[in-house]
Amino acid sequence: MSELGTFEAAREFNVHPVTILNLIAQGRLQARKNEYNRWRINRKSLEQWNAARLARRGNRAHGAHRESSLANLRVAASEQSRKKAKVRD
Repeated sequence: MSELGTFEAAREFNVHPVTILNLIAQGRLQARKNEYNRWRINRKSLEQWNAARLARRGNRAHGAHRESSLANLRVAASEQSRKKAKVRD
């Protein structure tokens, strides 16, 4: 069985560690505590949760909308700069 720790899971799936802990508390992730009282999360349950999360978001990765919005703003600013340069000429 492949398992991840709380911080490993958060890093790999690009969420905050508290999100992982909340999902465990809600019973949405399969997890167990090891001999050191640390959570070990089942990788398959993480992958299933992540697939459902991405489907709800329209297959956008975390932050993809923000990145595309920034790219659109850069293009718009560049076009405005070109228009101002033409007016000056």
